[in-house]
Amino acid sequence: MTIFAFFRQARAAAGIVGVFVTLMTLGGAALVTDHLWLTYHRDLLKNAADAAVMAATSRLQELPSSMSDDDVSSRLQPVAERYVRFNLAGNLSEKGRAQMDETLKVDLELNRRLGTVAVLASADMGGTLLSKRVLAYAGSKDGVAVKSGADSSVGATELVLAIDVTGSMSHDLQGESVDGSDPTSRISIVREAAEDLIDILASHENSTIAVGIVPWDYRVRLNRDARTRWEAEGWAVYPAARTYPHPTRTPPGRDKYLPERQSMPARNRLPNACRAWAGCLDMRVVDSALRPSFSTTLPSAEPFRMSFFTDQTTYPEDQYVSYACQAYTRAESNGRGGEEPLCYDLDSAPTGQNLCEGNDIQADGPWRVEPQDDCNLKQSEIMPLNSDLDAVRTAIRGLKAGGSATYSSVGIAWAIRLLAPSWRDVWGDPVHPMDQDSGAQKVIVLLTDGEDNHLTDSQAHRRQGCTAAKNEGIIIFTIAAMNADDVGTELSRGLRECSSAADDPDGTYVFVNNADPDALRKAFADIGRQIASLRRMY
Repeated sequence: MTIFAFFRQARAAAGIVGVFVTLMTLGGAALVTDHLWLTYHRDLLKNAADAAVMAATSRLQELPSSMSDDDVSSRLQPVAERYVRFNLAGNLSEKGRAQMDETLKVDLELNRRLGTVAVLASADMGGTLLSKRVLAYAGSKDGVAVKSGADSSVGATELVLAIDVTGSMSHDLQGESVDGSDPTSRISIVREAAEDLIDILASHENSTIAVGIVPWDYRVRLNRDARTRWEAEGWAVYPAARTYPHPTRTPPGRDKYLPERQSMPARNRLPNACRAWAGCLDMRVVDSALRPSFSTTLPSAEPFRMSFFTDQTTYPEDQYVSYACQAYTRAESNGRGGEEPLCYDLDSAPTGQNLCEGNDIQADGPWRVEPQDDCNLKQSEIMPLNSDLDAVRTAIRGLKAGGSATYSSVGIAWAIRLLAPSWRDVWGDPVHPMDQDSGAQKVIVLLTDGEDNHLTDSQAHRRQGCTAAKNEGIIIFTIAAMNADDVGTELSRGLRECSSAADDPDGTYVFVNNADPDALRKAFADIGRQIASLRRMY
């Protein structure tokens, strides 16, 4: 072969190679262009689906839990489709919008327990022949397809349920008296709703949650382990005397004041049935006006007084109540609508009748009540923070109504103490669910079924307690377990002031529209979903 022939063949080969290189370059550019097209439109559709997820999830939380899945889907479907179309339309060409309108498909996946919605969206938004072949090869017959969803997780959380257990919690939501075990009673509905909340929190994997319970009326009651330890350590003391709160008022039919300070009997003078302390505690007070203290000073430094029947009266008409029984006759006493004043005095108790077993007695003279005022019979116990959620459910099922005066401040004070790291070692043998420096969010759910009525300044005391809690970084939700028509402006305003609503306008922290059981259960479920943070997962 001559050298000229060689060069002719080489030029021919180079030409062929050049053609292939050119074709490859053009094809590569087309592939890159189509890849960018696919990525751009997939991102558009993903962002639109994300918006639909947030909108549908928000709408889901507004729907009653009694609705069927089919009914819920029928309500959410147009919401999701509307948000997908709206978020796509402004980013597509006229031709792309037309194709999207004709081919868009939106399907939903519900998670009713967690209150979240996943959206599966697909649409043909145009593209080149090559991009369509790529989509077909990937198995998409309808153009670009994406799935978007939200999952929720619970960070380290310490939650206290401060539940009203006064006698009216045995009424139904409309205020009619029913048995406390009746499923229509407020306490029965609250037990179910609180369990719903625990189930929602427990549904989140790898979450650290501890729950405590403070049942309250105008006092609280320690559990068995705690009260044994507190009494042994001297952290709760038997009162030597009580101060009468109205020493300037003359009892009806009497010409002298009741004693301002009345002595309690020595502990060893009590009948055996009265000596065992049932665990109820008075609130710490800061002065003679009975203003409560929300201090977290440990009981080893400032012991509490054991709660025996006191002259700190429940209702204004009981202002003549006294520890020492006066020698009234029925004819002499008309201060309580013709009834005798309340009192407790062992020496004047009728023979053979024990005031320490829940027996209120009227002999010749005043009504006599047992020293611990049915504490051992009616009052549910505090449960310290516990990460064993089965134990929490058991404690919730044991809640029962029966206390007397409504005094939410005592529930708030003891909820603060349950959440205080310095108090972890005072409860007997508690479960320590997480390190003190875990950075856990701290939450109180305060539930009541009426306005405070224990003391004249009860509402002011509640404000002080809620402020003290929020100053400690505690989040507060408030619930009224009653028909909204009975809540009243003052209570509604008071619960809003107590809650964390002012700190987070985007959240829902006050639940007063609870006309039926479903609404009350929904309130607890909403709280559970708010405690969990919404997190983008896919």
